Amino acid sequence: MAEEMNNTAMQQNPVPNKNMTVCKACGAQIAKGAKACPACGAKNKKPIFKRVWFWAIIVVVLLGIVIGTSGGDSEPQKTGENGNSVSATTQKTEYQIGDIVELNGASVVVNRVEKSSGDSWNAPKNGHEYVIVEVTIKNIGSSTISYNPFDFKMQNSQGNITEQTWFSSDRNNDLSSGELAPGGSVTGTIPFEEPIGDEGLVLIYEGNIWDSKQIRFVLN
Repeated sequence: MAEEMNNTAMQQNPVPNKNMTVCKACGAQIAKGAKACPACGAKNKKPIFKRVWFWAIIVVVLLGIVIGTSGGDSEPQKTGENGNSVSATTQKTEYQIGDIVELNGASVVVNRVEKSSGDSWNAPKNGHEYVIVEVTIKNIGSSTISYNPFDFKMQNSQGNITEQTWFSSDRNNDLSSGELAPGGSVTGTIPFEEPIGDEGLVLIYEGNIWDSKQIRFVLN
């Protein structure tokens, strides 16, 4: 009698087996590696955390987080008044004359701004004057970069954005186009024609036509 009771207990509470599992459909014990339950035919699905595609998604998500937080070389940087480089926002933040701002492997600074009514050879149209901006561009990356005066545009208080004009008080210092090796730098002037006394002038630098980021220097 006691032996029958022990056998019944063992059937109701079978000895745990690490190679066995329980069918979620009928409750029968089946091998973990079985594709289907031999008792009811239900599929023996693996837990989601044991599936390859689950871990592939986890890896992709983690890589996205790492890349998103690490940023890149195209992120603008600003050198403050104390000479330390500090991160700038990804929005089109405006900077001042003398601020050294980094973008796409180049650092750009506006050294000075001059205004002129022209000379005997060149004169602006009525109600306008020449605004001559001196800039310095330095290659702070590890690859050669190009520079061009057409990388710069000027926006006035009326929202009109124009490219350089053909005037300079010192043609020997005009910014031309070329390339800079790592560590190289160039300084030159870029002339624009703007309304006389406009107090809302902003110099815009876009060093990469494939990148929507830009640097904006307030000139007044």
